[in-house]
Amino acid sequence: MFYLINFIIMEEIQKPLLTISDQEKIMLTIIAQGLSERIILMVKNDFKLTINILEALKWSYKKDVITTILNDEFEYFGENKYLLSFLNNLYGEKGSAEIISRNAKKEGKTAKNCWKHLLKKLSVQQLEENELWLELSKRGEWNILAKHNRFDEIILNPHGYHPAEAAALLYKYGMIDRIIELKKFYWLTKILGGEEILWQYKQFSILYTARGSLNKWTEEDVWRRFCSSKEGQAYLYEREEYQVLLRYQCFDLFIQKQNWNILAKYNYYLLINWQEWLEKAKSSIVETELRHLFECAVEGKRWDLLADNKQYWLLIKNKQIIFCLKRLFSNKKLSLTQNTDEAVVL
Repeated sequence: MFYLINFIIMEEIQKPLLTISDQEKIMLTIIAQGLSERIILMVKNDFKLTINILEALKWSYKKDVITTILNDEFEYFGENKYLLSFLNNLYGEKGSAEIISRNAKKEGKTAKNCWKHLLKKLSVQQLEENELWLELSKRGEWNILAKHNRFDEIILNPHGYHPAEAAALLYKYGMIDRIIELKKFYWLTKILGGEEILWQYKQFSILYTARGSLNKWTEEDVWRRFCSSKEGQAYLYEREEYQVLLRYQCFDLFIQKQNWNILAKYNYYLLINWQEWLEKAKSSIVETELRHLFECAVEGKRWDLLADNKQYWLLIKNKQIIFCLKRLFSNKKLSLTQNTDEAVVL
């Protein structure tokens, strides 16, 4: 039997092809044979560790073997609650928490598959005792972090939370400069006077996104401030906040970019350069562009432009017959003048 087990170990040690149940049976047999130290190498080579294996090692008084395995890479197969109970019984709750904390900080498959899960089962007190600041930050234990001057963990919390309670602590302990240094500006939306700092550092995106939930500024305050500078106006224009810009009489960008459509949409007909728009519409590959311009000209009462472009039906439809007659009469007079000039030449 001993030689058979030894053969199996040598054949399977590199990559076990046995089921987990078979792996467990082999390891239990090895432990029963008094060869517990071999379990260390087997687990390191991908044999799955189960609660039954751990219990067998414990009752074989092989705590040193268990500790060695736990401090190395292994893959645990089973429910985490049983593993936690085992660790608490073997090392005590304090010792168990220390082992979990120490190993959870490591990188590797065990940390991801086992220790990280056990970490979630530790109490806040155990996390504090083992200085697991990141986990405390994940749980939102801001007061504990502040007590230990762990303000970076608050500012850089992994879930990106910005609760008012944490913001109040950062303000209380004078962490504004640190927030700016770490470029975590969103905290300033929750801090008294933070809006002015955001504006100073040109954090337009944050002010825009949080405009309805800032500490002091109202949404109208945000619009007013944006419209007070060219950079702010440009930002709003990029976000197509056209109504806001026009409400605050910020017309320059619309004219510079020849955005006549928007000016017409909001009835700012007097600001439109109709000739530029007409030339652009005539050269456009979009057939409806010119028709849209004429429709806007009707709304803007630009009868002269419609007459010059022979839009007689639109003039008649809008009871502007006189412009049709003037245009027709003007054409007739021009024709007579041309005929007279030709006669003089002859």
